[in-house]
Amino acid sequence: ADSLDLEYNIELLNRGAYISVDRLFRDASSLKKAGLAAELIRLGWANKLFFAHDGICYQDYMNSKTEVYAHEPVDRLAVVHDTVLPFLRENGISEESINMILVKNLQTLFE
Repeated sequence: ADSLDLEYNIELLNRGAYISVDRLFRDASSLKKAGLAAELIRLGWANKLFFAHDGICYQDYMNSKTEVYAHEPVDRLAVVHDTVLPFLRENGISEESINMILVKNLQTLFE
């Protein structure tokens, strides 16, 4: 869900797709994406959502001359739990919906 366009995301969901609210970082864009997720949850789409970030522990495929971080901040790995989930809870999203996104949807995908 790089697009924050609610109607576009609903169109994808109506076609049967899952939406991954992805590339979550510790910045304002993550709160906008969390806002999109909250609206989709309110509209009944919690069963088709995932959360993801692009943080990794170590980039061993980069050489020292590449201007990309060899190590990312470790706290970036917890952005979903530290930033997105509190935002959702503060905006009235239930633990049942959060559990569906974090656990049940993944179980369903891999069954």
